[in-house]
Amino acid sequence: VGSGAPTRLTLPAGMTEGLLQRRGADASGRWEQVRLLLDDSSLQSYDADDTRHKQCRDVTNVHAISALNLNADKCEIAFVVHDDTIQLRASSKEDAQKWHNALLHAMQQGKPQAGTPANSAAGSGT
Repeated sequence: VGSGAPTRLTLPAGMTEGLLQRRGADASGRWEQVRLLLDDSSLQSYDADDTRHKQCRDVTNVHAISALNLNADKCEIAFVVHDDTIQLRASSKEDAQKWHNALLHAMQQGKPQAGTPANSAAGSGT
C-alpha cells in the first residue's frame, strides 16, 4: 500500500520498526502486511496502518525464538516460537537482512551470562 517503501518512525536506540508481510496461520497461508516493532525483548505486531502503535495484535518474546533463518533470495525470515513457525517477508534483500540481524541481536540481548543468578538457579553456595 502507498509507495511500498518501509515506513520508519524516530525510535529510541535499539528499536526497529517497519512494514513486512507475515504469513497467516490459517490454512490459506496468505501473506498479510503488518507493522512490526522490535526491541530487545519483544516483537510486536500491529495493523499496517497503525503508525502510532495503539492496538497491538500480537507480542512475541524474542528470547523464546529458536531456529532463526534467512532466505535472502526470497527476502524471507522464518523462526520458531513454542513449536509454531513464523514467516516474515521484507520488501528487499537488504531489508530482510536488516530484520534478520536485528532479531539476532535482540535474541542475544538480555540472555543470562554464565555465572549470573538467572543461569545458576541452584546457587553456588558461596
